[in-house]
Amino acid sequence: MNVENRVAIVSDSMADIPEEYRNSLDIQIVQGGLSFGGESFSQDQLSPQEFVRRMAKHLKRTGELPKSNAPNPYDYYRAINTISRKSNLIVVTIAPPPISSSYDNALAGLSMYYRAEELDKPESLRQNASHEQIGQEMKDKVQIINSQSVSMGSGLLAVMAAEMAKRGMPCEDICKEIYDLIPRISVVFTIDTLRNLHAGGRISRTRELIASMLKIKPVIEINQSKDTVLMRPRTREKSLTELVNIVTGQVDLDFPYLSVLYLDKMEDLPEFGGNRELRYRSARNEASELADRISDYYTKKIIFTEVGSVVGVHAGPGAVAVAYVKKRP
Repeated sequence: MNVENRVAIVSDSMADIPEEYRNSLDIQIVQGGLSFGGESFSQDQLSPQEFVRRMAKHLKRTGELPKSNAPNPYDYYRAINTISRKSNLIVVTIAPPPISSSYDNALAGLSMYYRAEELDKPESLRQNASHEQIGQEMKDKVQIINSQSVSMGSGLLAVMAAEMAKRGMPCEDICKEIYDLIPRISVVFTIDTLRNLHAGGRISRTRELIASMLKIKPVIEINQSKDTVLMRPRTREKSLTELVNIVTGQVDLDFPYLSVLYLDKMEDLPEFGGNRELRYRSARNEASELADRISDYYTKKIIFTEVGSVVGVHAGPGAVAVAYVKKRP
């Protein structure tokens, strides 16, 4: 494909796109990461299992969660600058504020790219072109899209954009299709423990204790940048059943992808496995059974993958999630 018409797709590691899809569709990832006190890691340096292991030890030692770090503006500047040499048009789909600072940092990185491109122009061209004209040229070349979602909610948008780019669809048409999907992208999930929500300041210690005593396993939705508690089942089994009911009642059966994700419980790891109950089921097994139940209704491709560390630090060990596109109203 001619470089002038090639569209490159960029996302960040918070989208949790499996390596298989990143490689086959050439989706470029800008890495976020975590800080465990004095140690820092990008997401690609930590497997989900190693992340859960380190988080458990860090939380026990300090009483605090590791700090998640969005890619900084310079990370986005480098990605855009590098990719622009091979592609004339770039579409970036990333998580929004208040969920993440990625979107604001990407805009700042794009501003850095604007200034660098302007300085690279010959003096005669800079004198004859207004700042607005140069800015419009860059805007036409790089589109920063607020996905209004997280994890594979954002990832599904990047996968679809990459598939359209691979078919040679113009950048303008790709963006139009993605913007049309954004209001219908939903991520619903249940969490196994409220400890991370408490440690992250989202709920009080009292609410955490009460919910733990009552064995409440909330079902939460993220849609258009807002998180909403949909229901508060009293058992894990009921919360997983509610996930199935919500998804099968809302999913667009014609959309080609749906994603089921999970993050290991601490008890899934050998060194924490001594407290398992007799009828214990791992988070992976629970998510696999969930995917099987959904597949009885949704017959397209189900992307089965793991929650990455940047999202996982907030959702907590044992989280099970479904990212999907809702039917049109």
